[in-house]
Amino acid sequence: MAAPRSGSPTTRLGTRPRQICDSAQSSLTFSSNTQHAQVRSISPWDLPELRGYLAQFLDKSRLRTAAAVCRGWNATFTRFLYSNLSWHYRWRQGHPLVEFPSYPSTQLIQKHASNVRRIHIAQYDPIFGQGFPWDTITELQELAITHPIADIDILNRIAYLIRRNPGLRKVEYHSRDTDDSLLLVEAFSTCPNLREIKTYLQYPDLQTTTHILNMCNQLYELSICASEVNTPDSLTSWLQFPFLTSLSFDNNLNTTFILEVIQRCPRLRKLRWSTYDDLIPIPDLTLVISTKCRELTDLNLMPHGEPDGDSITDEGLAKLINSCTSVTGLGARSVESPLTARYLDAHDILGAVERVSNTNIYDLNPKDWVCLDLQYFEVDIRGLPLMHGEWQRLIMHQLSRLKKLKVLSIKCIDNRNGDENLSLGRLDLRLVHGSDILTSLKRLEVINFYGLLQQLDVEDVEWMLREWPNLKHFVGKPNTSAAVCHQLNQILDKHRVETCYTTYSDYAEFYY
Repeated sequence: MAAPRSGSPTTRLGTRPRQICDSAQSSLTFSSNTQHAQVRSISPWDLPELRGYLAQFLDKSRLRTAAAVCRGWNATFTRFLYSNLSWHYRWRQGHPLVEFPSYPSTQLIQKHASNVRRIHIAQYDPIFGQGFPWDTITELQELAITHPIADIDILNRIAYLIRRNPGLRKVEYHSRDTDDSLLLVEAFSTCPNLREIKTYLQYPDLQTTTHILNMCNQLYELSICASEVNTPDSLTSWLQFPFLTSLSFDNNLNTTFILEVIQRCPRLRKLRWSTYDDLIPIPDLTLVISTKCRELTDLNLMPHGEPDGDSITDEGLAKLINSCTSVTGLGARSVESPLTARYLDAHDILGAVERVSNTNIYDLNPKDWVCLDLQYFEVDIRGLPLMHGEWQRLIMHQLSRLKKLKVLSIKCIDNRNGDENLSLGRLDLRLVHGSDILTSLKRLEVINFYGLLQQLDVEDVEWMLREWPNLKHFVGKPNTSAAVCHQLNQILDKHRVETCYTTYSDYAEFYY
């Protein structure tokens, strides 16, 4: 075998995928305009196993280019070209574009149906009712329908598709109709290899809920976002859900039902609980976790309702975390009072006690974090006195003690429109305001300050890149000046750090 060209990657496969992928992309661009013999002479890496590995990192355009090179490449890259079929809007900076991506024809899909592994329907397309080959796709592993479909005939075809694919392992479905939910959930229950379900349902009936509970005996992950769920009076028919490691509950689900599901999951590692009307019963949850879910590592609690009765308090949250001895991911919002609803107040974090009532003069006594092993931390910190650098630096000191952090989210959850007033009293990430204290966060991969108006400059961003060598995602607008943002984006792009000004993604999902 010929020796690698000078400058070619010589590390073993898998150690530097980005560098190898860049090399392959440049090779593909060149080789598409050369003869096959020339491709052989300049491609010492041209092995089927390596081509298959590199194909995972190529976009559709490059996959098409690669598939047109020769028969060997066509056999490799065509498989990946048709493995993921997606109908969706294109997005740019959080807004849908007018034009839509081009999709393969029904004839091509039918020809390559054996290669299809994932289908994502995020917008309706007439192709679904015009000869789409529902019956020829039999190797499907993932199905996501994130756009509610009103056509009952197409829903029946999708249910037929599900039943034809016993190897289906992961499904996501959004529905606005009770009958639609039941139709597809019944089809899901026929898939013996199903391991993950994510549902967004409105008014699911008792039969739908029962089907979902029956499938929990084989699931690893379950996510339910629903309104007015009809649940069984008792879960005594389900003794245990032995494989469930991840649970997510959202919207108006009955708290008693949720607690009963949680206590049947002895291997639970990740719990996300968001509610809008009821508050999360922390004492009951603490008891369940401490006795039934000792392996829990990732906890995210988001009560959005008005404080009334029991709620998440600092003391209650501390007791809960102390019961989770292995927790490494935490997202929580306090609702102790109307002034601190949905976020953690700087006064609480710093143990601020006013010396004399109504004087705004405080004694500060920062408390230790209950858990210093967090890898993911989401917190919306408010209440920093304006022009008061001491508080800012003390908050930074508190965060700097979380040395194992990979994801730090300090986003302003209410400021989607960039209101300057909503950024007041929040953290400022400039070096002159104390961000240099965070030099201990060497493992940080994601910094998310979406909604916080910042005035970062080149010096601030270069410091982050130097002190946080593992940084991969930079979420938020770094400066109010478009020219400065452009300059900072060029620096971040040069260091292969992905940037995003607007986000609705939970970056914790990339790591846990």
